[in-house]
Amino acid sequence: MRGFAALRFVKPGRISPACEGQSEVVDKETRIARRETADEALAVRSRDSRLVSRTIGGDEEAFEDLVRLYYDRIRALVFHHLHREDELDDALQDIFLKAYQALPRFRKRSNFYTWLYRIASNYCIDRLRKRRLELVSLDDDDTRDSIEARLPNSSQSPEESFTSSEKVALVRTALGMLDPLFQNIIVLRELEGLSYDELAESLDIGMGTVKSRLARARTELKKILEDMDAI
Repeated sequence: MRGFAALRFVKPGRISPACEGQSEVVDKETRIARRETADEALAVRSRDSRLVSRTIGGDEEAFEDLVRLYYDRIRALVFHHLHREDELDDALQDIFLKAYQALPRFRKRSNFYTWLYRIASNYCIDRLRKRRLELVSLDDDDTRDSIEARLPNSSQSPEESFTSSEKVALVRTALGMLDPLFQNIIVLRELEGLSYDELAESLDIGMGTVKSRLARARTELKKILEDMDAI
């Protein structure tokens, strides 16, 4: 960790010569860090582009390298969506197979990982839609009972009812009740940490759609949690 230079008190609106020098150093380091980050991103993009070209040319080991590079991150994304360990292996195999088959259509002006994210996200949305069709209607007594069984016991104190693990379980339940499109953008933004620009690119939608869909998704999620007395 870098040592901090001695601090001097100055009046608001006035910067001491010592602080001015320190500020210049910080600004320079910030510019260097940003340049290094940009250089790293460019290197990753160049590496992925070469691996894609080799794969299209028939080099299967190149695609295996791409899978190794992004397997863990795609696995985490899929699990955030499906919450089913028993479905992960099949889902990942399907996703990477779809990516392999679609590689000739990959536009190298976009990041490979963002493109792969889009394939994985669309796969999860389709999977969730099929799962919702297979579920019994929420009006069914058995289904309602299974949901109510996940809610806190009203006889317990708030401290007993809302432990961290139970809060996580409630949020997961609420996410599962969202429209798959809303669930997808919540997962990508709040759990995977994608920026608005990355959301727009990975979902292939405009910035205005990103903001409006995310706002609606948050509103719907809050409404579900309120109905569950979770917030």
